[in-house]
Amino acid sequence: MTINQAGAIAYRVGEDGRIELLLVRAKKNRHHWIVPKGHMEEGETEEQTAKRELQEEAGISGELVGYSGIRRFSFEDKNYSVSYYVYKFIKVVHEGEPGRDPQWCTVDEALNLITFADMKELIRGSLELIRDGEDSEGL
Repeated sequence: MTINQAGAIAYRVGEDGRIELLLVRAKKNRHHWIVPKGHMEEGETEEQTAKRELQEEAGISGELVGYSGIRRFSFEDKNYSVSYYVYKFIKVVHEGEPGRDPQWCTVDEALNLITFADMKELIRGSLELIRDGEDSEGL
């Protein structure tokens, strides 16, 4: 059986004009930095789940930019399939889930903090989508 989840790769443009990504601590191992993700509730789309998880775990609301990709992995004898979506930061709505310690990082910082190689590749792949979204706003 596969557990389907969705996650949010949230970004903002920092004061220096650089892209910043939002990371949170993993719930089961606080040494791992990840992006907000979680289970889909009945009747939710993947995009709705990703947006809800972003708000619950990190206290952030965001605007959907697009689909980033999928990550499959096994953990504690369970198989997971997580679809990721890119969200542009809109505002902070609350402090986020206790223990998640939301942190904005430069892309290089985020890639150094993220433990899992396939997640790093997903982040790298999302950068083109992020840059395209930023370029279209300038038109």
